[in-house]
Amino acid sequence: MHDFFKDEDEIPHIDLSSLIDMMFLLLLFFMVTTTFDRNDAIRIQKAAAKSVRPVQEERFKIVLDSAGNLYIGQSPLAMEDVIREVKNWQATHVGGAVLIIPDKRSPMEPFIQLADELKLLGVKNMAIGANPK
Repeated sequence: MHDFFKDEDEIPHIDLSSLIDMMFLLLLFFMVTTTFDRNDAIRIQKAAAKSVRPVQEERFKIVLDSAGNLYIGQSPLAMEDVIREVKNWQATHVGGAVLIIPDKRSPMEPFIQLADELKLLGVKNMAIGANPK
């Protein structure tokens, strides 16, 4: 029983440990269930084409943005670096496809230079990313 006539004053407090545990559980739940699209960071508008079909082979993606910059993943690279990365990838992925995803507003010169360098490298299986019409 509580002694109401006691002279000591207790300081009331709220225990937040269970709320903190719940916050971390919710954070963990959202981190595990959220998916991220890798192409969202690089804003591109693909051109539309009638003959679009998915690439079935294992592929190496190169993105060409509207300013003519080349990307592998999220990092912009120079043409020489892209060619070196493709060469390294091709050594371990025989028969794989190199997928170029150009922005429809990108200048043609970097695209043609990239396609030419890939042809000189000996890439036989090259695809161009587009949206279905």
